[in-house]
Amino acid sequence: MNREEINRQLMDQCIVKGDFVLHSGQKSSWKFEAERMSLELIHPIKLILGFNPEGMPLGIPTGGEWFVKHSFIYYAKLTDFLEGPYPTQVTLFDDVVTTGASMRAATQVIEGSKARVVDRVCLLNRSGGLYQCRSVLTLEDVLAWLEVGA
Repeated sequence: MNREEINRQLMDQCIVKGDFVLHSGQKSSWKFEAERMSLELIHPIKLILGFNPEGMPLGIPTGGEWFVKHSFIYYAKLTDFLEGPYPTQVTLFDDVVTTGASMRAATQVIEGSKARVVDRVCLLNRSGGLYQCRSVLTLEDVLAWLEVGA
């Protein structure tokens, strides 16, 4: 399965059309639901993202946690950094980044515990370039997919 096929399957499975208010407060005619993804897509997506082996995977609730829980044997939770013990390096994972607020908040919690964020990745970066992280899909990918009439 090549990158284009993975992207198409991911969008076919996870993009839901309708009238929505996103976690960021923005209104949208579509949203991305990671929990709709088939488990068969997880391994190819992990290969595309190329997770940093130095960082313990940590998923941001809820879609990021879902992906990490289904992708890795060992992973961290944000509550680990409040309760301890915690890993010293993490790779932050979120399903969707719109404004980057969740990533920034999680980074503050982690770095406040003296741990280090070594990488930030997501399935869909819909920030339009306003927040930089590695992603499988971009806003432009989804808009092109919607335009074709998916």
